[in-house]
Amino acid sequence: MKREYLIIMIFVSILGMGKESYCQDCPPQVNFLPLPDMFITKAKGAELLDEFSKDRLFNKSKYSRIKDINILKSSSFSFVFRWTAFNDLVHIVPGYDSMRIHFAVYHECNIDHFPSIEGPKLVLLFSPEVAGNNPQRFYFISGKDGTIHEVPLKCAKSWISDFETFVQVELRKTIDSGDTDNEDQTVNDKFSDTKSIVYAKEKFEEAFIVEQEYQRTHHCIEISAIKIDLSAYTNKGRDIKASDPDQKHVYKKRLLIQFNYLKPNFTSGIDELIDLEEQDDYQSRLDLSLSQINSTDKNLNLSTLSIEEKEQKRAIDNGQLCPTHCPPPPPSGGLK
Repeated sequence: MKREYLIIMIFVSILGMGKESYCQDCPPQVNFLPLPDMFITKAKGAELLDEFSKDRLFNKSKYSRIKDINILKSSSFSFVFRWTAFNDLVHIVPGYDSMRIHFAVYHECNIDHFPSIEGPKLVLLFSPEVAGNNPQRFYFISGKDGTIHEVPLKCAKSWISDFETFVQVELRKTIDSGDTDNEDQTVNDKFSDTKSIVYAKEKFEEAFIVEQEYQRTHHCIEISAIKIDLSAYTNKGRDIKASDPDQKHVYKKRLLIQFNYLKPNFTSGIDELIDLEEQDDYQSRLDLSLSQINSTDKNLNLSTLSIEEKEQKRAIDNGQLCPTHCPPPPPSGGLK
């Protein structure tokens, strides 16, 4: 079954119902916005999910390797967070200019008022960064009610270290030790799969704040939740700029996450996908997304391209992976 993904690749898919889910009278809109830079198509999203989960001849997938780690038997490979949590997250650290998401392994750490979690378990930690400095604050989002919990530095460092100890040792077997994009001087093997992903503030808010308002005004849809799926780039890696052949194919076979938009289905009571490709303004938004490429590439004639060709031309901002875009090491002091 095909899925829709916005990469904040990102990849983000949108889950939803009809226009009656948010308002009864949704007037026609003409002021379209480009697709979020983190958006990818259903076909591309499915390819990346497949790369993460399917075993190949003589090569176990990342999914199989993590699943076989005994202490992580109860871990999930997808996470669902209320949209309100993302809205709160962008306001929690004044002046933040990027959002970093860390992979971690939760274990009990005696944090007051922290939700009950059966661990050890794979989790995501969110760190709003200021001026690219070391993220001093770490946050965990409760999947049940969207409550944001600040995680003391000592616990965050321990959970991130456990991801390195138990998970990276397996993930490194799925990537090329000689690929310069994988260089990591902080570990004994000198190379590493993805530890964290950082997103520029404007791209993060474009995908999760601006798009919410766009869906409300143009489609009468309320994004109720964000679903995150673990995925992986293929051996072709990621295109940084589709129009620039010198900036293609980074992060080959690397771990990443895809974001999916969800909206409520008031009949079933279960959140469901919003399919951006099926919305009536998709073609217009796709053309707007290509406008910058069109202004710099005089040989690009949008009128002669099919939808599939246009999708391939888009420059997608999926966030920057660590390595190579890593924060400075956490200080010995800081939050307790």
